[in-house]
Amino acid sequence: MRRLYIGGRFSDGSGGAPYVIVDPATEEPAGEAARGGVGDLEAAVAAAKGAFAPWKKLSPFVRADLLVEIARRLRERREPLAVTLTRETGRTLRKNRGYVD
Repeated sequence: MRRLYIGGRFSDGSGGAPYVIVDPATEEPAGEAARGGVGDLEAAVAAAKGAFAPWKKLSPFVRADLLVEIARRLRERREPLAVTLTRETGRTLRKNRGYVD
């Protein structure tokens, strides 16, 4: 199951039973995702607000280096991410590779 990631931690969510992700091409279940509730939303907003001040204090060069590293890691995981996007959205694998890039 895909979990919520809030404030540096994974959570199962407080919004009830997970929801099923359906592959639109096959109409078969492709996985499950945590269902967030109001408390999860509030926690995510608070975490984002709390993370902004330290981020803002970093130099543009450090922020750029961090973003380049994130991009590198996404490209490193390009194929599995593109396959997951295809199963979740029904878009072509080729198009989803482009989205990951």
